[in-house]
Order: sequence, then C-alpha cells, then structure tokens
Amino acid sequence: MLALLLAFEQTRDDWFLQAYDKVHKYAFSHYPVAEHGEWIQNLDRHGRPLKEVVALPVKAPFHLPRALMNCLEVLERLAGN
Repeated sequence: MLALLLAFEQTRDDWFLQAYDKVHKYAFSHYPVAEHGEWIQNLDRHGRPLKEVVALPVKAPFHLPRALMNCLEVLERLAGN
C-alpha cells in the first residue's frame, strides 16, 4: 500500500490510487482479527488463513504498524496537512 501511495505522490497517475484502494479494501477486509487486535500473517490465494507456518513461527509486530504510519504520512501530505 505504501509503494502505491508513494508512486501516486510522485506521478499523480490515478492508476496508483485505484490500485491502492483495491489493496486497502482487500487488506482491511481479510487480514485484521478484531478479537486479538492483530492481523493474520498469511492467506491463501482464496483469502483464507493458512494453518501451516510458511515463514518463521514468530511475527515481528514492528513492520505492519510502521508501514501503516508511513501510509498516513503520505496521505497527510497528499491532503495538504
């Protein structure tokens, strides 16, 4: 999502905003687990959570919030705030 926002910021090509919107909607409708305040680590190609461990058995809680905070910074710049 961050890459799409940065690409839009640099090019002003609406394709990047449209792609961002699709990815944002998909991510926020498939990954969050409200009861845990966390996100699912991996989904299969049909958007279902994977049961088996695909990567390391631990997930660093740093990368997702950092990426979302960076998205907010770009959105604030685009809004002129």
